[in-house]
Amino acid sequence: MLDRHSTVMENPQQQDSFKSRWLSIGRASIVLATFLLTLRFGKYVLATPHFISDDESYLLLSLKHYFAGEHLYTQVFSMYGPFYFLLQKAIFGLFRLPVSFDSGRLVAYIYWVLSAVFGGLFVYRLSKNALLASAACLATMWLERVISLEPNHPQEVVIVLQMLGCCISANPSPAALLSLGAVGTALFFTKTNIGIFFLAAAVIASVCVFPEGRLRNMSSQLLFAAVVAGPIVLMHHFLNAWAWGFCLMSILAGTSTLLAGMRANVYASEGMKTFRYIALGAIGFAILTLLATTMEGLSLRTVLDGVILAPSRQPAVFFIPFVVTKEMLMFGIVLAVCVAGLYWFPERWRTRSAWIDVLKCVAGVLVIVLLDKRTIAYMAPRTFSFAPLYALLPLVLIPRKEVRWKAVEYFPRIFIAALAVMLIMQAYSVAGSQVNSGVAPFLLWAFVCIHDGGGGLLASFPSTKGWHVRISAASVLGGIVLVILTAGMLKQGIWHRHYPTPASSLAGSASLHLPIDLETYYGAVSNDAQTNCQILFTMPGMGSFNFWSEVPTPDGFNEDNWMRGIPLEKQQKTLQVLEANPSACVITRPSMLPVWGVPDDGIDSLPLARYIRHDMPTVFARWGYEIHVSPNRRVPWVERSTVTAP
Repeated sequence: MLDRHSTVMENPQQQDSFKSRWLSIGRASIVLATFLLTLRFGKYVLATPHFISDDESYLLLSLKHYFAGEHLYTQVFSMYGPFYFLLQKAIFGLFRLPVSFDSGRLVAYIYWVLSAVFGGLFVYRLSKNALLASAACLATMWLERVISLEPNHPQEVVIVLQMLGCCISANPSPAALLSLGAVGTALFFTKTNIGIFFLAAAVIASVCVFPEGRLRNMSSQLLFAAVVAGPIVLMHHFLNAWAWGFCLMSILAGTSTLLAGMRANVYASEGMKTFRYIALGAIGFAILTLLATTMEGLSLRTVLDGVILAPSRQPAVFFIPFVVTKEMLMFGIVLAVCVAGLYWFPERWRTRSAWIDVLKCVAGVLVIVLLDKRTIAYMAPRTFSFAPLYALLPLVLIPRKEVRWKAVEYFPRIFIAALAVMLIMQAYSVAGSQVNSGVAPFLLWAFVCIHDGGGGLLASFPSTKGWHVRISAASVLGGIVLVILTAGMLKQGIWHRHYPTPASSLAGSASLHLPIDLETYYGAVSNDAQTNCQILFTMPGMGSFNFWSEVPTPDGFNEDNWMRGIPLEKQQKTLQVLEANPSACVITRPSMLPVWGVPDDGIDSLPLARYIRHDMPTVFARWGYEIHVSPNRRVPWVERSTVTAP
């Protein structure tokens, strides 16, 4: 009887162990399948571009000149900081990669996948929900597919660092906070504005966990002034044109998030140490970065000019508006007022906290849907319908059930909300790929809202109380998002065993499978340049032809929009090289000049452009491209291309 009774008592434990084992296997299978889908999607999309971005080749050329030992800013033009170049140099050197389209896209692939993994890991560290974290990983991968349009752009480094910073914030230990400051500095020395925004978000999060007292009050007042004045100072150049709505929306989101963050009841006894650790990490990494640039022969003045002064001139060079209409702004104000009511009249909703959870879940799902529906087609009409939803950011700071937040739970939530507010401003003044990387923290915010609100979602509906299957609402919503994103990725054609076109025969581009017409045009122009030219320049900058023809550029001043971005004295150096070489050639694409913008007094006001257009005769004109040769050329032009224009 004793043995039989023992067997009966052990069965429930064995069943629980068996069930737990299968649940673990199921979670692991979902995570593995998500990761494999992420790998396949990134590889396929990077291998099948519909066009080659001028940014991709311009940055590859910059890396090539930099790796060859030329100095940043004085010999190699760049709008970006030295950390991007130092990191790329380390990665290309570690894997012994040549500078080519194949290598550049491989490195971009690594960054892209890492950003998705960090996004999923952040959600998992907060939720411990494998299904929701897998959905976040896939959503990040889908959102940042813009990387496939501009591989090698510093944006790929930016998104990895942003996601890494979010992941670090989920466990704000002293070591993590030191790392958070270091990440902010790395961003500052990659793209200055993003580094400032990231560190500003870290400061806001630190102040919001300060203990009550005079220091907290003074710091909050200073931050409030900065949140109001910052967007105005940043966008003053276009405030009288398209930027006014964007500016007001940024102020609205920033002030509402800061006010909510300061109003939250947080148990924090060591808030000042949080700020100290972040500051120490930021300063320490700044010193290391400056030492590295000094070892490469750059003066401090040159670095400061390249990191701070040169980027400040970019809004006047090129811009794509981020338009927030009056209707969108009014909708944002209404949402902000509604959320404010939850904070200022807590006694009215405290007994209905389950409905706050419902609101969080609805807001999270809505943000995910709007962000992942964003079009990323090159130069397509921009979609900013998600902008008013930034007024909902304070929702994530409302406690679930506890009256008081623990600092370890509160810090990542206020950080992700503040980071979302700050980083949307990186869309000024070019609302292109920067928008997708800037809204990535907003996407993670949405998943945190689903996790926080999932607990009360089912409880709000009495009919669910008798369910025998216990599954969290967060898991259900995460699974739905996962299925929808999987279907969207499969729709891209990644399930095909073969690519739609053969591998490219262009030099250094075997990993690409270009459309047949592009492959033909690119190959014909490159072959003619390879046969006839010793120096090859392009207008606007189309450095891809330098790689495919294997003909070098005159120098390191190879920006795609060099007509407005490169100073005249550096353009003059390029002109001298072209004039001195009888075998110099220039490929032009006249239809693209208006896209990049020309000087107010016309393209011919630039001596370099005037020399190309009027002094260098045209020997090739097909498919929208022209090839100009030196007026001192002594040998006849040999045409290798036999393809005729359609």
